Amino acid sequence: MDREIGTVEILQLRIYRPAGRFSDEVVVPPGVYPLFLTPEHLRYWRMTGNKNERIEQIHKDDEGSISLLHPDDRPTGPKVEILSPSFNTQEWRRLLAEPVCREGHPEQRLRINENIAADEPDTANGKRA
Repeated sequence: MDREIGTVEILQLRIYRPAGRFSDEVVVPPGVYPLFLTPEHLRYWRMTGNKNERIEQIHKDDEGSISLLHPDDRPTGPKVEILSPSFNTQEWRRLLAEPVCREGHPEQRLRINENIAADEPDTANGKRA
């Protein structure tokens, strides 16, 4: 059974496309979401958001060319729960090293806090409760 081991804080609105779905996108607002560890030592987090109802403006110029202007993501669809991709230990360590997870980096979008016991052999980022 998967166990909760911490949180993932999403710092800015993010767009996720659930695995296996090519047309659905989910707009996930900033917030704190639970982080899980599977018996196979895979990590993932569970998020809540709204289906994306994208509004796009079509522009036709004087020559008849059509272009897409000002795509706008709108979290106005039904509320849904989605899972992040799953990360094995090596993938998790790579994710934690990326700018998207590095505290204070201009590209930081995620703040990860793991609450794994000191004797847990699979601690990837050294943060413990």
